[in-house]
Amino acid sequence: MTEDPVQVTIEAIDKIGWGPYQNRLFYFVFASYASIQFYQMSIGYFGEEFGHAWDISNTQKGLMGTLFQLGSLLGAYIWGSVSDNFGRIFSLKINALLLVFSSFIWLFSSNFPMLLVLCFISGVGNIAEIVILPVVFEEFCPEQNLNYMTKLTSGWYAGGSFFAICAIIIYWINSNYLANWLFMAGLIFFYQILVAIPRLDLDECPEYHCTKLQFHKANETLHKIAKENKFSSEYETIEEVINPVQKKKETRLHVIFNREHIKSTLLMSTIFFMILFGYWSFILFMPKFLSQYNFVVKYIIICVQQGVGIPCAYLSAYMIDTKLGRKHTLSISLLITAFASFLFIFSKNFVSIIIVSSIWAGISSTAYGALFTMAPESFPSEVRSTAEGLFLSSSRAAGVIAPLIAGPLLDTEGGEELAFAIFAVAFLIGAVCALFLKETRPIITKEGLIIKN
Repeated sequence: MTEDPVQVTIEAIDKIGWGPYQNRLFYFVFASYASIQFYQMSIGYFGEEFGHAWDISNTQKGLMGTLFQLGSLLGAYIWGSVSDNFGRIFSLKINALLLVFSSFIWLFSSNFPMLLVLCFISGVGNIAEIVILPVVFEEFCPEQNLNYMTKLTSGWYAGGSFFAICAIIIYWINSNYLANWLFMAGLIFFYQILVAIPRLDLDECPEYHCTKLQFHKANETLHKIAKENKFSSEYETIEEVINPVQKKKETRLHVIFNREHIKSTLLMSTIFFMILFGYWSFILFMPKFLSQYNFVVKYIIICVQQGVGIPCAYLSAYMIDTKLGRKHTLSISLLITAFASFLFIFSKNFVSIIIVSSIWAGISSTAYGALFTMAPESFPSEVRSTAEGLFLSSSRAAGVIAPLIAGPLLDTEGGEELAFAIFAVAFLIGAVCALFLKETRPIITKEGLIIKN
């Protein structure tokens, strides 16, 4: 009999299997992912709208992106630590209050310094969702259904497409820049309220309860999952575990950087850094890259870009369970993204821009899907959120640096081509690093047994 309570919990969820409980959680996380992307893309939108109204330069727009990512940088590790110490769902509820509050204050922004403060606060709240949500879903998901974690990244791109559609509708309603900004800020505020409400009924992860030795609470949640999924067979409960293994206490950072995990930690941190270095600059300055088109055409292109990411997320979910596995799906996707980034230099007409930018957005979706599946699988549950926070701190460091480089480059003649080349190199470095990761795809035998790599 297994003596590790966390392993007993994992095996119980595997035996109960996928059902209505996980479906409900999937749609909640999907909507939250859409909210994350909506919020992130709004920073570029606000910069563009205020750029017209207040004569803001590309360097100042870059500063908005930097402050947003600086807030994310400081918040990522903190939220990961809070999640591992006080609970995943508790942290999500506290963050919901922060996001609702900050999105409400956006409605009253009246000058550029206030915009910068709000970008920072929004970054702190936005990153918490990215740190905690993948961990929550992974800990409720049967191992044979972990490709659903990759499918969830389609929520990012659904949110991006929805954002672009809203931008076009708002433009048609009123083309006054400040009025457009106010409509968009109000929409974000309303959306944050909608995704905050379901959190009131979320259960804390059983694995988290086990790390805190709260075995009766873990069993209560397992019973709730089994009941909702109409699972009537027997599964091992944690009361049946005699003398659970007590591991030597280590700090979370020590575990993340110990001999077993240090290679994964350093490689993951580098990949997260390189992906966001290129991705955030594209998202932030996409309206600038499409400046030759009018507002409606510009956001139609953005809508198509984001829309392509939805089926590509499902493609990634298929690929990670083939012989390619997680790491080769990630590496190949980043290699293609690097190539598409470089092709941006030569994309001058409408057709080529649509094709290249759609490839870039779609394939970056497959990369993110593989990465966000792989990261929580690579670490034990007691440090999972902290590790995720560390990786996202690394990525947000890139988010702080990238606009400070891209903004001034875009304000100089010929700087756009150099910016695209730099982004392509960043994705290429990420692709090479992915090849050295440890594969985390579980192998399911014909008898239904799950073997860890």
